[in-house]
Amino acid sequence: MMMSLFLFSAMVGGVLNGPMAPDEGDLTRGTWELNLAESIPPQGTVFRPFNVTIYQAGAMLAFTQTEIGPDGKTRSFSHQTPTDGVERPVPEFPGAKMTMTRLPSGVIDAKLRFPNGALQNKVCLLQPDLNKQVCFATITSATGEVKFFKHVLNRIK
Repeated sequence: MMMSLFLFSAMVGGVLNGPMAPDEGDLTRGTWELNLAESIPPQGTVFRPFNVTIYQAGAMLAFTQTEIGPDGKTRSFSHQTPTDGVERPVPEFPGAKMTMTRLPSGVIDAKLRFPNGALQNKVCLLQPDLNKQVCFATITSATGEVKFFKHVLNRIK
């Protein structure tokens, strides 16, 4: 499940709190770093540091995320997906499916469904200073157990 948190953090990083004008995606383009001190991992887990660079954040969300794993090795991947509410496979994780829906407020409701039946649901809000995103999420296991987590992302570029 840890790799799923890695993937999904980038998937919704870069959404705005408020109506989305055509050029507002530019506000979230750039590189963001997980703030470990302000973030809250799901019960029984720990977060690994990561950065995500958002290249596009309008009708299409495109990014590259890099994490240093517990083994000290750097892992990186890139992905892009429309924010149209259609469930699609996630090529980086066989069997996983994702839905990104831009709500009328401009916030993206992001869902990641795993082959084992677990569901992760997440939204991120860009803070007024435009240098911090706060993301709230739940993970519901196939048996119905729900865990909460929060990512705080600071802009570094």
